[in-house]
Amino acid sequence: MKWVFLAAASIAVAALAQAVHVPAAWLIGPMVVAFIAIGIAALHDPAQAIWTAVFLLVLRMIQDYVIYPRLIGRDIDLHPLVVILAVLAGVELDGIAGIFIAVPVVALVTVVARHWLEWRQRDVAAVNVAAAAVEAP
Repeated sequence: MKWVFLAAASIAVAALAQAVHVPAAWLIGPMVVAFIAIGIAALHDPAQAIWTAVFLLVLRMIQDYVIYPRLIGRDIDLHPLVVILAVLAGVELDGIAGIFIAVPVVALVTVVARHWLEWRQRDVAAVNVAAAAVEAP
């Protein structure tokens, strides 16, 4: 009978997580759900509440510092460390809005720099070909 209560509680927590997890409150939603999950676990067993808190903390750390940078970095061809540093710089400069703006700005600067370097290499190659053609006769 206890597992029926826990299954119903976990479904309720999942529904609440979906309801409070809006893009603008990306930090508040998971924290509210974590507190509710820890509270439900504390009703069952205080040790289980501690394990729930540790699990949710580790899960959030892995998601924020391993999975997210790899996904974003692979799609825009940035090193994960660059993504992490961009997010940290964004949060320092402009708070939560800076987090959402930092990675696209770094990606834009990277793409512009790559295109400029590619153009510059073609220009230098063209000058070298022209110089070789002048010296050849």
